[in-house]
Amino acid sequence: MSKSAMNLHEQAETGNKWPPDRVKRLRLRSKLHQTDFGEMVGVTRQTVGEWESGKSEPSPLNQQALD
Repeated sequence: MSKSAMNLHEQAETGNKWPPDRVKRLRLRSKLHQTDFGEMVGVTRQTVGEWESGKSEPSPLNQQALD
């Protein structure tokens, strides 16, 4: 399955644009800790942790920064 097809599949399964594992994959691909990743995006380490755990998801503005 292609990368774009997998993203569409994830969206269909979860019903949102930013499933928690997508945020974590982006961070790990960048080889950053939550603190450093959060600083790049303009949020706290706690916020990154909430995105990765599914407690919240990035705002539309943060989603643009992550895209």
